[in-house]
Amino acid sequence: MSPAALHRDAVLQCTFSKDGKALASVSADKTGRLYKIRPGAGEFVPGTEIKELEGHKAAVNAVQFSPEGSLLVTGSNDYTIRVWERNQGKCVSKINCGGPVRQLCFAPFDGNRTTPVHLACISANRIEIWNIDEQEQKFQQEFPEEIQLTVSKISL
Repeated sequence: MSPAALHRDAVLQCTFSKDGKALASVSADKTGRLYKIRPGAGEFVPGTEIKELEGHKAAVNAVQFSPEGSLLVTGSNDYTIRVWERNQGKCVSKINCGGPVRQLCFAPFDGNRTTPVHLACISANRIEIWNIDEQEQKFQQEFPEEIQLTVSKISL
């Protein structure tokens, strides 16, 4: 059986870590999964634990690794973003948003954590930017509902 088959409902998004050693997936089953991958081979590492990321109360729509790879974020229809520590698969913080979280995008940072980590999200019909270290919203802009929003890169 494929490790991805361990979700109990539709997989809604997946992403590789920048170093190619991990794959994360999220699902309508309210969970995320974190898998170890052989870099360059595109294969699951046999016999390794698949970390289940539990805590959301509704479908999980979005997942992203932080640019330096130590964190993973998930966004859900439960109006929250959860920040996970990659190595342990442990939720280290939760951010409450203004609506269902549909998409996430990290701002680049210097990797040695001398600057705050910022994350953009599309939540309902708005774009929000958060400092995830302090769980502080830095920016919010609402748009008419008929406008389709997509975030692919942010610069601060």
